[in-house]
Amino acid sequence: LRTVEPVAGIHALPLRLPARLTALYPAAPLEMTPLAAWALGEYSVVALKVRNPRSQKIVLDPRSLSGQFISATFQHRWLGEAGRPEDTTTLYLVIKGRPESAFPAEPVYRREAH
Repeated sequence: LRTVEPVAGIHALPLRLPARLTALYPAAPLEMTPLAAWALGEYSVVALKVRNPRSQKIVLDPRSLSGQFISATFQHRWLGEAGRPEDTTTLYLVIKGRPESAFPAEPVYRREAH
């Protein structure tokens, strides 16, 4: 079901983000993966899938996000325990400019030589 008419100028963007975003929400160990992005003029919107891998409920707070965003909102205010239908939601981020410039750098893991 489509409830919104197309808006002239809005177009899909290719996502040039890591497959997993681990540095975006340091307050909790959430699993975040990019879903889609759109742009209009100099602004972009990025949608991310957010999943709770833990066995306890997590209350989400967009103020806990790391990055340079104009606006951020979670589709739901909390995530249920892992394995339950409510363990997943979507995060929408409004960004000025290209999306990849707004996200914090992902940590680099190095394997130790033995």
